[in-house]
Amino acid sequence: MNSVALLQGVVLCVVCSLAVGERAAYSDGQHDDPTGLTRRRRAKTHFRVGPHWDTMSFNERWADFQSEVPASRFQGSEHPGFIPDGEQRGLSCVPWLWGPEDAENLLILVHGFLMCPGRWGLLVKELQDREVVCGLPTGKGADAPRPCGRYRIMGVTLPGHGYKWAESPTSVVSVAKNSTVQVSRTDYIEEMPFDTKAWYDFNEALGSLAQKFKEEHPHGTVAINGHSIGAMMSMHIAVSRPTVFDRVLIQNPELGPSAAHLWVVGPLFKHLRLSINVLADDCEGERAPGSDYSGGYCQFKLGNINSVWSFSKEVYCKSWQIARCTMTGWRFNQKAYNETRRNFSLIKSFQMVATRGDHAVEEKRILKFMEAFHDARGGDQNSGLCTFPEVMGHTYLVPNYVHNHRGGQRWWAPYAMEVLVQYLTEGRTVPVVSRSADLSWKQTDRHGSPIGHFLDPATRGELQRDDWCMPTSPSGVVGTDLTILPAAQNERGYFVTRVGGQRTFVQVLHAGPAEKHILNSSMWYNRWEELVVVNGDFLFVGRENKDAVIRELYLIHRSGRKIADKCVEIPVDQLDPQQPLLEEIEKRHSSPITVMKKYCAEVLVEKFCDIGVATCTR
Repeated sequence: MNSVALLQGVVLCVVCSLAVGERAAYSDGQHDDPTGLTRRRRAKTHFRVGPHWDTMSFNERWADFQSEVPASRFQGSEHPGFIPDGEQRGLSCVPWLWGPEDAENLLILVHGFLMCPGRWGLLVKELQDREVVCGLPTGKGADAPRPCGRYRIMGVTLPGHGYKWAESPTSVVSVAKNSTVQVSRTDYIEEMPFDTKAWYDFNEALGSLAQKFKEEHPHGTVAINGHSIGAMMSMHIAVSRPTVFDRVLIQNPELGPSAAHLWVVGPLFKHLRLSINVLADDCEGERAPGSDYSGGYCQFKLGNINSVWSFSKEVYCKSWQIARCTMTGWRFNQKAYNETRRNFSLIKSFQMVATRGDHAVEEKRILKFMEAFHDARGGDQNSGLCTFPEVMGHTYLVPNYVHNHRGGQRWWAPYAMEVLVQYLTEGRTVPVVSRSADLSWKQTDRHGSPIGHFLDPATRGELQRDDWCMPTSPSGVVGTDLTILPAAQNERGYFVTRVGGQRTFVQVLHAGPAEKHILNSSMWYNRWEELVVVNGDFLFVGRENKDAVIRELYLIHRSGRKIADKCVEIPVDQLDPQQPLLEEIEKRHSSPITVMKKYCAEVLVEKFCDIGVATCTR
């Protein structure tokens, strides 16, 4: 193969790996060229800590930060602060603060590669009128939940992103007397980072802004939310200042390239200019006049991507000590390890979400980070990891795809948006709705549970991947409500919705552990049982462990009988836990397939007797 063909093959491989996820997947470059054949290039970021910030208030620091790049250079500068939502269309790349100026709470939004603050338009619209509940959902004292007003929302622009592109006519198409001028666009990417320093400077500036706000508003909530590369930056900022941030929401973080060979390709061809348009992604078409495009670029250089990969490797391996990567010489740094684990434990609340099958990120690093984070926190309930359905892709809940999402109909959008907003406004970690295993990955931590010592990394990873943030099919959700019982249990009950939209409460009458006899054996095993009632119908819910996948779901009939001192025998109809619950109940009422079940848990038997589903002699 000649050198040209080889180069084309390498570039195609790189672009394919990138574009499968989406242009918000990568950004960055590296400071040195290992070949020594190309010029050195270091992009200087405008967004960094100013020389007089020590004497400035938060508002003064923000004004200094925002003005480092003249607003006129950004896309959408004609209407700065515009919030695109798919219906109100326009570009929005100017760094901006939304919300009341006297707000006690701050939310920082950090977008991904080649995008702009406008990608958060849908979220900003949702949050503008939402009240924030400070503290922790189960907190006490200073951390007790309390209403504290609304967010001031800071939408920042990544270094070198969002500048106006240049247009030039390429052809004129004449139809009758009408003429159409086609244009080509050239993105101004000269200030996008080529080295890690630009990212460190940017993160230090955002961290300094957040810290100053916290000093001025000590009783409010400071939160940060990042996507893709913005998620990587948000993680670094929060871990570096763990006592500043009360809530950290991380979406599909870019912790490194999705394929090992890209570590080599990035530095070798870092000056190669590419466009997302070389593949099926019609980026140029997406930003045509009148589209839902909210701002950003279509073009980049491999060096831009490589700078973030290099940054993520330094932080993930060297600073956080999560893996002993090649760049650290396979050395363990006890001081860095201890400091990071201490910082992990100090963050009040942390939520990670990812999409199943997201080819734009390295899933293994996400899972290993969460293992380290969870182990450092001793199994608290204020951190979470769950997976969104694959159909959502790498980029979701953005104005660009309101009318034309690559996964088709956006049946998942209302529910996904609601659980993320609830986390940001109330601090409630996203509940695990569906789980394919009999235990949570948190129950297998290597230091606190004997189970963890016997599970290989692949099994642990599969447990993490299969904790779903929402149902994986449209039948499991209607708008912002579930139609099924979730895996994550609630001691009071659950709301479920009929497919037509009627919302009903499922009350928990009993929930607790029990023992069950193993068929054809003298052994017994522990399990978790629930008795619930919905619209006058009693249901039995059986799981192997608390918060595990539902293995048994039965509609209980009121003609049971006590057959021994400890047991009752009750006629039941089996329901499918993956199908809409209310419709399943109606189906079994009209077409019963009744079998007899024996229950012997003492507390459960008493409940059966009390509610009258079994005839009992006291």
